[in-house]
Amino acid sequence: MPKNCFLARISGLFTLLLFIVACFPGALSSMAMQATSPFLIQKDGNKFGLVNEKGRQVLPARYDSLQYTPHSEYFIAYLRTNGKQKQAGLINAKGKELIPIRYAELRPLASNRYAVTNAEKKVALFDDEGTSKTAFQFDEITAFRGNLARFYQQGKAGIVDREGRIRLEPKYQDIIIHNDQSVDVVPVRKWTITDGNNKQLNTLLYDSIRPLGEDRWAITTRFYDSIGRSTTMTALADASGSILVPYRPMNIDPFKNGVARVKEGVHYGLINLKGDYVLPAEWDSLAVAQETVVAGMRLTANWYWHLFNLQGKKLSRHTYQRIVPVAEGPFPAKKDNRWGYIDNRGAETLICRYDTTFAFTGELARVRFSGQEGVINKEGLWQIRPTTENITILSPSRFLARNKASYQLLNEKGEVLFETAEVLKPIVGGIAEITADHRWGLIDLDGNRLSFPVYDWISDLQEGLAFIATQEGKRGILSADGKHYIAAGPTTWEQLYSMNEGFIGAHIGRQQGFVDTNGKLRIANRYDTVSFFSDGMAAVSIRGKWGYVDKIERLRVQPLYDMVLPYENGNAIVQLSSRQGIIDKKGQLILPLEYDNITRLTNGRFLLKQGNLIGLADAQGNRIISPKYDAVQDLQNGYLLVSRNGKKGLVTVDGVGTIPMVYDVLIHDTKNNLYLCTHQREGIQRIKL
Repeated sequence: MPKNCFLARISGLFTLLLFIVACFPGALSSMAMQATSPFLIQKDGNKFGLVNEKGRQVLPARYDSLQYTPHSEYFIAYLRTNGKQKQAGLINAKGKELIPIRYAELRPLASNRYAVTNAEKKVALFDDEGTSKTAFQFDEITAFRGNLARFYQQGKAGIVDREGRIRLEPKYQDIIIHNDQSVDVVPVRKWTITDGNNKQLNTLLYDSIRPLGEDRWAITTRFYDSIGRSTTMTALADASGSILVPYRPMNIDPFKNGVARVKEGVHYGLINLKGDYVLPAEWDSLAVAQETVVAGMRLTANWYWHLFNLQGKKLSRHTYQRIVPVAEGPFPAKKDNRWGYIDNRGAETLICRYDTTFAFTGELARVRFSGQEGVINKEGLWQIRPTTENITILSPSRFLARNKASYQLLNEKGEVLFETAEVLKPIVGGIAEITADHRWGLIDLDGNRLSFPVYDWISDLQEGLAFIATQEGKRGILSADGKHYIAAGPTTWEQLYSMNEGFIGAHIGRQQGFVDTNGKLRIANRYDTVSFFSDGMAAVSIRGKWGYVDKIERLRVQPLYDMVLPYENGNAIVQLSSRQGIIDKKGQLILPLEYDNITRLTNGRFLLKQGNLIGLADAQGNRIISPKYDAVQDLQNGYLLVSRNGKKGLVTVDGVGTIPMVYDVLIHDTKNNLYLCTHQREGIQRIKL
C-alpha cells in the first residue's frame, strides 16, 4: 500500500494499464492505479483517509489501510475491529461501503470485478456494486483477460467469465487465456497407486504427491494469484484422494503420533490425521516432543510459550517466556526471567528460580544459579553445589568443573579428586590434561595421574586396550593404565597407522607390518603398504600389488590386485586392470573380474556397474541381476526401483519385474509400502470456448 505518495495524474494511463494487465497480470499495482485517481491516500497517525489534489480532506483518516483500485474513486479499505485481524471491503470516496468491510481480503481483478476472500479462505467474484457473481467456492481467481479469468478449485484450474458463469470446469493443471474464445490447457498428471505386485489400488489426478506417513499425502500444485504471482499451494489428502485440508500456501511435515506440523507463511500450526487444526497456524515456533507440543508466540519484543497435548489442550498452568523442547526428561522453562523445569503434563516440577537450566542427562542436569554452575537431580536437590564457572557431567558420579584459576574433577559428593591449573578435556577412557604449551597428560576418572603432560596428543582409548600418543610428531603406544609408553625409535618403528581388531599398522625400516598394543611385532614388516584389519583380514601390498594376510601372518590372498577394499561378511571387492570382482576368504573369485565398479550396500548386497548399466549381486557375491539398468535403488523391502532411458519401474531382488518400466516418476511411500506412479504430463491442448 502506498504511503504519502503524491504522483501527478497522467491522462489516458488507465486505458494503457488495462491493456498491460490483460497481457501481463503481474503488472497491476496499487501505485499505477493511484495515477488515475483524483484523490490521494493520506496517513494521519496510524490511520488513513483521502484528500483531493489541493490537499483538502474528503474522507477522514479512520481506516487501518487504504488501497487504490482500477476505478478512480473506489478504494479497498481495511479495518481492525475488537483487536481481530483486519477486515476488507470496498468503499467510494465518500466512505460508502460498496462491498461490506467484513471479508478477509479483497483484490481487484479488472475495472469492476473483485476477488473477495472470506474467513474460510474461499474466494468469490464480486462486482463493484457489492453483488456476488459466484459463491465462495474458489481457492483463487486471477486477473481478467478480456471477459475471462482463470480460477482454481481443489488444485485444478478452470475458466469463469465476468458474470460468474463457469466456462471451463476445473480439471486442468493450468490454463493460458488467449482471448474470449480460445484457451490453452495443461492437463493434470495422472497418478496410479499400486502395491509391490502392481495391483492398482487407486488413480488420482494431482500435480505432485509427497508421502507423509500414516496414509496421508501432501499434494502440491502451483497457483497464480489475482496479479499473476506464482505461489506453491499444498493440500492434505488421504490415500483415497479425498482432500482433508484444502489448498493453501503451506508446508506439511511428515506425520508422527497422529499429528503433523504445518507452516503457513512464517507461522506454525498442528493438524491431526483428519486434517483438523489441533493448533492454528499462528505460532512463531512449534515443536512436538515427548508426545506434547511446545509452542511459542512473539508479540512485539516478548515471547509467550505454552505446552499442549496432541489434542490441542493446554497443559501448562502458566505462560512462560521460553520452553525448550527436549527428547526426554523435564523441559527447561523460563518464567519471570528465571528458569526451572516443567514435565510433559505441564506441571512445574522445579520452580523457576535458576539463572539458566539445561536438559537433563539421565537423572542429573547442569544449572546456573547466582552466576555459578552446579548439578541438580530431578527433585531439585544439589548433587554439586553451584561454586564453579562451568561444569560437565561425565557420569552420575563424576563431574568436571572449570574455575577461573583451575579445573577440578569431582565425585558425586562434590569432593575434589584432582585439581590442576591446566585444561582438563574428557576423552574415551580417561581425562586429558593439556598445558598452556599444548603438552598432553592423562588422568583416570578417580583422579589418579596416569601420565604427566609430556605428549603432543593422546587419542581416545582404542578398543579398550591402549591409547595412541604422539611425541615429536611420531606416534607411540600408551598403555591403558598410562604407565608404559612405547615410542617410535630405531628398535620399534618410525610411524604407526590405524588400529583395528587389536592390530596397529607400523612402518619399520623401509617396510610395513603390524604390531599389537604391547608393541610386539605380530605381522612381519615385509610389505610395501598395509591397511587395517577387518573381518580378520588385512590388505597388504608388495611391489604395487595387493593381497591379504590373516592375524597369524598367513598370506591368504596372493598380492595380485591393483586395488582392494576391506573384507566384510566374508568377502571383499578387488580390482585388476580397471575391472572389479569379489573374492572370498580363500581368495577365490565368487564374482568375476568384469565390472567397472562394484558398490557394497548397507544391507550387504552389491551394485554392479558395467559401462553405464547397473545390476545387483546378493550379500554372498552371487549375481542376481545382470547390469541392464541406468539406475538401481535397493528399497530394502525385497524390491528394487530401477530405471532405463528415463523410465522407471519395480523389480524384485531376484530380478522379476512387477511394476513395468514405463513411468517417468515412481515414488516409494515407505510408511504405507505403496508405489506412486505417473507419466510425464501431456502436452498443451487448444480449446475453443
